[in-house]
Amino acid sequence: MDIISVVLGADTKKDRTRDSIKIIEYAFASYRMVDLEFMLHDEFDNIVENTQFSVNKGINNDLKLKLEENNISVYPVEKERVKDVKVRSGTKYKLGCTSKGRRCTSEKSQ
Repeated sequence: MDIISVVLGADTKKDRTRDSIKIIEYAFASYRMVDLEFMLHDEFDNIVENTQFSVNKGINNDLKLKLEENNISVYPVEKERVKDVKVRSGTKYKLGCTSKGRRCTSEKSQ
């Protein structure tokens, strides 16, 4: 976690340093780094493993599903809220089902 501390109005360099240390210690004590990319890949893998897809009027039923490149990685989250962090993966297509064994259909999303 990168932290930038800015202290304004301190009377001395020693006061500014002391206040900066307090801010940095607060940040490390109060926040945790959450790997959103790992969570997203885990969610995506779960969807792929638990959904049966079929291609309507296709050459074959084999689908190669993948996630698009994204700019997410690891983010700081308040320690008390880490358990509340959830990720959702979406698709450019609307899927007609989400449970194993059911036939899935899709149409282009707007």
